[in-house]
Amino acid sequence: MSNKPEDPVEGDRSKPPAGGADDLANARGGGRITGQLEAQLNTVVQDPVIARFAQEAVEELGVKQFINDYEEPIYDKLLECDSYAETAKVNSDMMFIARSLPVINGIIHIASNRERLSRAMRWVEKNMEESEPDAISILSALTLIYVAVQGEIKRKDRIEEREAWRRILRRVRRFSSDMADQ
Repeated sequence: MSNKPEDPVEGDRSKPPAGGADDLANARGGGRITGQLEAQLNTVVQDPVIARFAQEAVEELGVKQFINDYEEPIYDKLLECDSYAETAKVNSDMMFIARSLPVINGIIHIASNRERLSRAMRWVEKNMEESEPDAISILSALTLIYVAVQGEIKRKDRIEEREAWRRILRRVRRFSSDMADQ
């Protein structure tokens, strides 16, 4: 038996949870929603690289469990951003992004730790084709994509929110398209 402590960032991932594949997926923050989330990310984003990067960003940051634990207030906040954007006198998509990115940035700074954030920033620098990417902004954008798609999936049965989630996904699609074009 080794006395070496677990990596505080990674933990011991050498052994799957005792319950098998479903418990392993749940331990990684996915469960049944993982396959649906991946498919919906690919549908909404329409760029497989950006869709994959959105999932990887959340993993690198280590914020998936926080998002799952606080999904209701997070999704409510995105709906509030959408509602504000709908009443804006200028470009509503721009207003939604402008209001929602600081929310997501706050989630990252609360839910991630210094080590994970530094590692995620290095991941951005390694994977983005820009010469000097603004890593925090990119991580926030990718996390927004992830959260918006997950929110729509988890709240799809709420009839009163359906139209708002369609708008949010449309905004995210346009935003991710702009990211892919750069």
